[in-house]
Amino acid sequence: MDPLGLPLVTQVVAGKAADDPLYLPAIKQVSQSLPGHGVLYVGDCKMAALSTRAYVQAPGDYYLCPLANTQLPEASLDAYLQPVWNVERSFHLHSEVDQAAVSAATRRLGWRVYVTNHPEQTLTLEQAVLAYREEYLVERGFGRLKGKPLSLSPMYVHSDQRATGLIHLLSLALRILTILEGRCRQRLADQHESLPGLYAGNPKRTTSRPTAEALLQAFRLIHLSVVTLGQQAHRHLTPLSELQLRILGLLDVSPIIYGRLGAESPQPP
Repeated sequence: MDPLGLPLVTQVVAGKAADDPLYLPAIKQVSQSLPGHGVLYVGDCKMAALSTRAYVQAPGDYYLCPLANTQLPEASLDAYLQPVWNVERSFHLHSEVDQAAVSAATRRLGWRVYVTNHPEQTLTLEQAVLAYREEYLVERGFGRLKGKPLSLSPMYVHSDQRATGLIHLLSLALRILTILEGRCRQRLADQHESLPGLYAGNPKRTTSRPTAEALLQAFRLIHLSVVTLGQQAHRHLTPLSELQLRILGLLDVSPIIYGRLGAESPQPP
């Protein structure tokens, strides 16, 4: 879900499964969790299958995706590009191969046709391009899931049931990271401020777009010590720094909740 790149559903499938038939089950899951229609689904060219687009169109939702070469004949692409080519341009090519073929291929380089059923009045060309370009957020989530933050891979489980459970569990953690990061960035943007102190060795460096990993790293030196004397448990909790209090404030988390961890208890924990 934009603009956070927040995953709404998780599917666990065999690696040999093709991508094309996976869109409809995912779209069905998403539609069941949303209150209404009018949703814009943005995907790659595999989502451009006619059956998938028809399913999205039927209840009043919208799609945006590029067409694969197999779905768009060269003649149709040339017709779409003709208004662009009619603008005076100059190309200088030097080649010993078939010049006509090279020229025809060169004219199509860098061009791609996107298809959407969204009305132009509410989704301009510029907005459509930007919406598709923001899909890197989805890939960033996959990077978090498989990389160091959540370390899904390598996976040392042999049961498919355990593997599926682990993926679903880590997908919840990914949602938490995404929401934490998005909320903090939004609050900083609303306040027109930036956050200092997140960069080791450079405490004055600020950022208005901190990552969730950097925010959590700021709490790495917190310790809770528990000493039991008879029936009395004494706790000592590392005091929060100014940076940590600032982060909690951006997340609307009261420091009182943290302080309760250090409250004395008449019974050993």
